[in-house]
Amino acid sequence: MYLIEIPETINQLFGIYYRLRLWSHKDIPDYGDRILSYLHFTLLVSIMISIGVGAYMSNDKDEEIFLAIVTVAFAVLVHRLWHIIWRKDGLLTLIHQTGTYYTEDRKEFVEVSNKLNSLMKFICWYNSMLIICAFPAIVVYPIVNEKHSLLFNIAFPMDRSSLSNIGFWLAYACTMLAAFYAVICNFFINTGWYLMCSLIIEYKLLGNQMRHMGTIRTGKDVRKISKAEKQNLFRVKLNMVIQTYERINGVFGEFESFFGNSLFLQIATGSACICGGLYSLAFSSHIDLAQDLYFVAFLTYSIFDIFMILYLGNELKLASDELSTCLYESDWIEQTESSRKSIIILSERLKQPQQLVVGKLYPLNLETFTSIVNGAYSMFNILQSLRN
Repeated sequence: MYLIEIPETINQLFGIYYRLRLWSHKDIPDYGDRILSYLHFTLLVSIMISIGVGAYMSNDKDEEIFLAIVTVAFAVLVHRLWHIIWRKDGLLTLIHQTGTYYTEDRKEFVEVSNKLNSLMKFICWYNSMLIICAFPAIVVYPIVNEKHSLLFNIAFPMDRSSLSNIGFWLAYACTMLAAFYAVICNFFINTGWYLMCSLIIEYKLLGNQMRHMGTIRTGKDVRKISKAEKQNLFRVKLNMVIQTYERINGVFGEFESFFGNSLFLQIATGSACICGGLYSLAFSSHIDLAQDLYFVAFLTYSIFDIFMILYLGNELKLASDELSTCLYESDWIEQTESSRKSIIILSERLKQPQQLVVGKLYPLNLETFTSIVNGAYSMFNILQSLRN
């Protein structure tokens, strides 16, 4: 029996939440923990409002569009932070329901381990690239450019025209804080990727169980058994398969309920964020490399933030859809009448694959991603024509 546990990367992400006091180790957070949670949330909401007011007060149309899109992106981050702080128990329950797998097949164990390791490496690479690209624009650019302007022209009541003014450093700290919260909230959607990947793996492992119903696997050998023993074993395995299928579907429903609103907000604003990143990059003055790097990071973030969810949603549907084929690849014809009836009933259920739909409007598949990209391109053309 091979055991696959929750990846260390996920535990490290949760460890960051505990260290920042976004989460408490206590069942009931004490007064200090609650105050810190409200402080984190209030700061992020204040930053979002400040950027939005900055967009409203800007005299530069290009800057106004960019700040408006950033405000939309931060609205999504605010919703994620709300989930992180006040829906901790639901997230941890989902993680523990999907985080542990058992398999008797070494080949399956290696395959599943490789998939999870690949996802964890991608998450680390993705977050690292975003930080590396955004760091020069957020940290270095405001200090070295002649006007000492911030990347975000946020609404701020104090004078920040020079490095000697305290107002500059306070506004600078706000932009640093904004970047910090963006990274922290991005960890939340990384966890969603992991959960979706876990559901995909569970459906694939279930499919393999269906294929091998009625056989005893010991290492690489398949032991021959009598017909009566085989039929009895098939019936036992079939009951286990049905129970496992119900359990996975239950977790699937909990995932949809927990992440549904967050994913809906993310997808509904996806076209605007992609369009904003493309617009800012296309019409940038290209004088400051650091600023262009940030626009690249923002565009990359906007695309992958949507693409990964829709790609994994598509893979989840395909993995669920394959179960009916796996069921008929088992030796079901040689079974008893009652077992064959159970197979037929189960096959009817499997004809309708599990499909994540958020807001009763957006199915999570690659067709939706294509629609979002097309919508972003149309919005870009409209903004370009208005600009000209």
